[in-house]
Amino acid sequence: MIVFQLSLPYYVKKVIALGGEVRFENRLVDVSLKQVIWHVSLSKIQQEKVTLPANHLVIACGHSARDTFEMLSRAGFIVRTKTVCYGRAY
Repeated sequence: MIVFQLSLPYYVKKVIALGGEVRFENRLVDVSLKQVIWHVSLSKIQQEKVTLPANHLVIACGHSARDTFEMLSRAGFIVRTKTVCYGRAY
């Protein structure tokens, strides 16, 4: 088996190079799909919610993201585990 371990900065640079945007330290508040455009609502701590349009959406929420998964499930998304792992593979 071949295991590739790429660092987070690699993925950040790749997303930006492809014209995307990376937002750290934001909480995903809501996601909806309207007329083939994603509407993503984010908020920083102690700041008001901002809603942004997006053609594509990658959610990399980390290990303590139960509220994010519950919100996605309530919104009608099918949430599954994926075989991608950031960090050390055992």
